[in-house]
Amino acid sequence: MATVVALDAGEWNDLHPWNKRVVAERLFHAACGLVYGKNDAPKSPEPKSAVLTDGELVIDFAGGPLYTLDGDEPREFELVWEDGSVHAVSGRVEGDKVVIRVPWRKPTSIRYAWSNAPGRGLLCSGKGMPVPPFAMPIE
Repeated sequence: MATVVALDAGEWNDLHPWNKRVVAERLFHAACGLVYGKNDAPKSPEPKSAVLTDGELVIDFAGGPLYTLDGDEPREFELVWEDGSVHAVSGRVEGDKVVIRVPWRKPTSIRYAWSNAPGRGLLCSGKGMPVPPFAMPIE
């Protein structure tokens, strides 16, 4: 099974991406990997861990150095607390990690691009492959 990310291929108010070529190319590379075992296609970075120490949350990614599609700071992150409340935060990129200042109490999990139309400060690899939306517990 394979999944491709299309967060960067459409409009905020339309489910169907306008940039169908980029979606088709990503699907083609994913299919080549599944059918022919080719592993040379660019892949989206994926989160490996989220560790909180000294008031900073460090999210480590597999897939090389990170950038943002718009050159802004990484956004679209939400800290989630035990009671279910949520707080939107931004961070900074340090190589293959994102570092987020945790404002006050200790969150239980972190979410990324967890909205209907995420669009500002979206993370990507050096080859422009966007990070997929995720939710993960904080260690």
